[in-house]
Amino acid sequence: MKFHTRLMLSVLLILFATACTQEIDNTGNANTTGSTGPATNTSDPSKPTYTPPTNTGDTSGGGTTSTGSPKGIDSLIITDTIQNPCIDTNIIVSFTATPSRRIKNATYEWYFGDNSTAITSGPASVTNIYAQAGTYSVIVKLDSGGNSLITKAFSIKLVGAANTPVAAFTAVATNPNAGSNIYAFNSKSTLSSSYNWSFGDGATLPTTSTYVTHPYQQQSSAQTYIVTLTAIGSTGCTGTASRVITIPKQ
Repeated sequence: MKFHTRLMLSVLLILFATACTQEIDNTGNANTTGSTGPATNTSDPSKPTYTPPTNTGDTSGGGTTSTGSPKGIDSLIITDTIQNPCIDTNIIVSFTATPSRRIKNATYEWYFGDNSTAITSGPASVTNIYAQAGTYSVIVKLDSGGNSLITKAFSIKLVGAANTPVAAFTAVATNPNAGSNIYAFNSKSTLSSSYNWSFGDGATLPTTSTYVTHPYQQQSSAQTYIVTLTAIGSTGCTGTASRVITIPKQ
């Protein structure tokens, strides 16, 4: 009798766990790609030819192969990563969709807004290559069991080379002191938030300050150094500038 009671309890626990568990369908190629370039006018946002789907999906939750949820709680969080943000053509963007709950047999529709081939039954993570910089309207739809559960629309702005800082700086010598000559450097760069200085004598300095100083040791003969500034923008794009300075002999 005890054995049968334990068996019935085990079966009930398994059924309960099965009813409460939902699974994400991880099938599909996680590197599915939409457009593949090369750069053409098909991605020119000033010449739109893209018509997004009109079906906004069923937000009632659930689906024929997943456990339902109250109406209105389903949502998608979309993250996008621009892999090469500093160029104007063939810009690679990775997208990942994360639903607010686990949904069994989930597939995704991806419409990239650039007239490239849509992905109509793909994974949660995909990439697309945009032929030109610009602003694009992206639509993502989560499907399960033949039903569209969630639709997410958003815009992505690809600035391209406009993100790249233009590096520039001034260099002013100060009075020699005890065998050294101190130079003052002042960055005049645009679109930059941090800087890497290379002073030409083996010394370097990463900083967020636009103004730095550096001492050069005077020698028995005049010494020439190439100073290089790398200006770094908020998106990671960089610009460089160099100039020659001469330290007089001691």
